Amino acid sequence: MNTINKTLSFGKKVVGEFKITKLESDGKGKTVTVQVVRLEKGDYRDYFTYENTKKINMGNFFVSKRYKKDQIDYVVEKKSNGKLLGIADCIKSKDELILETIGTTKNGKYCGIGRVLLAGIVKDIKGKYPEISVPTPLPSAYGFYKKCHFDYYDTDYTFCLDEDNFDKLIKDAKQH
Repeated sequence: MNTINKTLSFGKKVVGEFKITKLESDGKGKTVTVQVVRLEKGDYRDYFTYENTKKINMGNFFVSKRYKKDQIDYVVEKKSNGKLLGIADCIKSKDELILETIGTTKNGKYCGIGRVLLAGIVKDIKGKYPEISVPTPLPSAYGFYKKCHFDYYDTDYTFCLDEDNFDKLIKDAKQH
């Protein structure tokens, strides 16, 4: 089951609402409304379970995960039914937010989930952090980060999105 039916904290915060495309069996695209949610401290346990992370292609390393005080977790849910489509785990630093992990559903029918997840995160951190960085990107994700306006620094193999490009990413995600 990929829907969260547990009672969650009323403190979770919707940080962005976006539209993505779901490809129907006839090949036509249907617009679906999703929301990016910042989780409160206790809520991550309801989302970051073995079953959920396996379904969205993040593996099982979150099974024994303990919440760290400098951690912020985000999810993308289908607005109509709360179906979980993506998860991101970030670490706060004094100068930046570090994207530690990101994963989206294995269901190839949805397009744009990763981009709206990042757009929701930057919308949430705008004015609080001057950049978001990805210190350990998978080589297969390089194109994704470049498409999302991240700059690549080969001196330390890191992708960074500075606040000058936050609005570009948010605008792209809203036009998807």
